[in-house]
Amino acid sequence: MPVYIINKGVNKPISFKGLVAQYIWWLAAGILMLMLLYAVLYLCAVNTYVSMAIVGCVGFLIFYAVYRVNNKYGEFGIMKMIARKRLPAAIRCKARSVFFDKRKKGVCDGKVDGRDNPYNGSGR
Repeated sequence: MPVYIINKGVNKPISFKGLVAQYIWWLAAGILMLMLLYAVLYLCAVNTYVSMAIVGCVGFLIFYAVYRVNNKYGEFGIMKMIARKRLPAAIRCKARSVFFDKRKKGVCDGKVDGRDNPYNGSGR
């Protein structure tokens, strides 16, 4: 009988130190920005201790923000948050004809107010 090895982690998201999915890349980008900030401060002849203090404080804020968003929204939470923001607050309909029987007006043949209806596939 053949022995099959089952890989149980196929669909699991990438995780590192509690961060999942895209938050790892966000943290990596933040660390890269911190290195660039330190280099700019060094080239501007800022005192080393002052520049390290600035980079340390900004780094703490970046780590705190990324872990906070990771814990709050999870793996797909940012996409859900963006989608939720794009939803309209209300759907307004100024015409009462929407609530009447459409078959009487001939809308079922693909025409709405004399134009092709783009939602039923009959539009060109």
